[in-house]
Parts: sequence; structure tokens; C-alpha cells
Amino acid sequence: MTSSVITPSAAHLRFFGIRKKDFAASVISAKDEAKKGQITCTGKEYDILSGFFKGELHTGKAASDPDKATKQFVLDNAGGQPVPLKLVYPKEGKNELRLYMSKKNGFRPQAGDIWYVYKRDSKKLHIGFMSRHEWEQIGKQDPDDADYQQAIQAELAGQPVMQTRYAYPRLLALAKSECENAGYRCRVDGSHQSFISGTNGKPFVEVHHLVPLGQQSHYTVTLDCAANLVALCPNCHRQLHHGEVTSRNVLLEKLLADRKAALATAGIDITLAGLEVCY
Repeated sequence: MTSSVITPSAAHLRFFGIRKKDFAASVISAKDEAKKGQITCTGKEYDILSGFFKGELHTGKAASDPDKATKQFVLDNAGGQPVPLKLVYPKEGKNELRLYMSKKNGFRPQAGDIWYVYKRDSKKLHIGFMSRHEWEQIGKQDPDDADYQQAIQAELAGQPVMQTRYAYPRLLALAKSECENAGYRCRVDGSHQSFISGTNGKPFVEVHHLVPLGQQSHYTVTLDCAANLVALCPNCHRQLHHGEVTSRNVLLEKLLADRKAALATAGIDITLAGLEVCY
């Protein structure tokens, strides 16, 4: 069984873009879950999973009906791509709900990792995992980022923006221009789907500083410039901050290739290796 339930903070809820009632997270236990590669879902995990797949869950061994046992999830660790995972009631007459991990499909958290599940709408159920350190860093890597993203949305909607004193200066007009120039699509892949923003009726995107603002002391030019701003879907934005190193670096390589010339023109000279160590 899950060894420890994790309660999300307000920063976590903003990070995932959901309400507390739609989110559940727990620590992977060493002796049971990590060793066996399966999670017995209890409490809020059970409520979210059983409620989402109501009436569609297989009872019995997964191998006895693989098609019915397999459910589709949106895996945050895979950049928000759909992945199949097996979810069943393994025992007749019992309310035990079991989720099977899959290394092949990218969902294989280790002992001590935090796994989570959440829903934003009735059509998709998100799932993912991260280390405890990554979990604790949410809201801390750029303490102003949550306020910055909220201010960008207000700017896009033409609403009054509350003046915030940031650790590093940043211009909302530049962020707004990047969203518009990107056509409200993810710079990693324009086909990435995002929900429609309630503020301006456009696909929801966030704005990320490719060379992090924390590196400002290494440059004589500002890092808050058009060349260094990239519009991203929420999944890619989170992956850059909290994703597994290899997949995160794939995103960095693509984004840097697209922006390297513009960055150099702006006086920001950086290699891929140099960018990777910033994350």
C-alpha cells in the first residue's frame, strides 16, 4: 500500500493548474510498491481513479482481459503524451484497486519518489512522478514565477496587473508578444494540446526564460529579452523544471537550436552543455 499521503501546497496546485479536490499524491513505498512494480490505490487516489473510470474497470487479473485492464493516461513525464497503463480490481468482491507500473511506457517511479494523479476535465486523467527533492523545489526554483505567469495571463486579457516586485526585472509586454508571435502554441511542438484559457479564450501557454534568470549575474545584457522568452504548453514548462534529465535535455536542445542565432544577436552566447547545467 502507499506508505505516505502527500498534501499539495498552494504552490503545487498553481504549478499543476488544478484544484485540491482533483489531485492526489503519495510516496512510493520501498518494500511493497517499488519492489513489486504495483501501487495499491487508497484514499483520494482511489476516489479519483475509480470515479474517472467508473463502470469501466476490470475485475480479476490484468492478463485475463488485457484490453479492459488497460486504461489511457496522460503522462507528464513523457511531455503530456498518452500512455497505456493497467488498472484493475485484482480480487473479486474486494475494493482494492491496483495500478501497475510500466518501465516500457515511462511510468516506473522508484522507492521514495512521489507519484501523483489529477484531472483537469472529464476527458483526460494525468499521471506522473518525481523525486521528493523535485517536489520540494516546486515554487522555489523561481519564487516569482507563479506571480509572473499570473500577471502574463492578466496582461493577455487586458486586465489590470498588480504591480509585483520581482527578484529579477521582467517585462510583461515581452511575454505577451511571445505568446502572440507563437500563435498561442508550444514552441517545442505546435501540435501539443492545451486547454482554453478563461482569461482570453486562447490556448493556455506559459512563458519561460530559456536561459534562466538566475544566470543573470553571468551576463552584462538582460536575460529578460524577446530572444530568451519561449511560449510553452504547461506540460513542457513543467518538464523543463522537473523532468527527468534525458528528456528535459531533448527539449532544451530543440529550443536552443531554434533560438541560438537570436540569442547571440542579443548578446547571450551559450552552448547546449552550458544551458543544460543551468537546470
